[in-house]
Amino acid sequence: MIPKRWINSQNRKKSTLLKRLSKLKNDEGKKEMLETMPISEKLKMLRDRRGLTLDELAERTGLSRSALSNYETNESKEVSQFALVTLAKFYGVSTDYLLGLSALENPMQGDIHDLNISSEMAELLKSGKINNRLLCEMATHPDFPKLLMDIEIMVDGEARNAIRAIDMLFEAVRMKHYQGGEHQ
Repeated sequence: MIPKRWINSQNRKKSTLLKRLSKLKNDEGKKEMLETMPISEKLKMLRDRRGLTLDELAERTGLSRSALSNYETNESKEVSQFALVTLAKFYGVSTDYLLGLSALENPMQGDIHDLNISSEMAELLKSGKINNRLLCEMATHPDFPKLLMDIEIMVDGEARNAIRAIDMLFEAVRMKHYQGGEHQ
């Protein structure tokens, strides 16, 4: 007979997994929505998030209030390159995000070489062979450093065992070799 406690724990795990999957689907929808959201809506959303009026934004960015209003109401078909860069810097987002080329608001700071990622790892990340989103979620989990330490302990232990096995093999060969009287 299966304990009721075990069944309940399995049901909780299943429920948690379903919630995570649902959240992932919602996150994908949000990503798609952000990529297709017009720049006017993004600019308004970013300003509202900061709790700024158009006058305050104009004062802080040096852009005219009327231009900012036009950008947010889509009356101006194009945002000037200067305004685009100015607003991206002010809000701390990438111009790619504002233009709908990326769903990521915050650009990665620094050079990829600063991350000490091997070229093989960079190629693996670009290849699509692994789930980069899941890898990022795992790496940013608070318990991830502990997992890495556990893996390191396990790998180091396996390496020690392999070295011991090789040492034992060589010791056996040496004993046989020297007992045969070949090197006296």
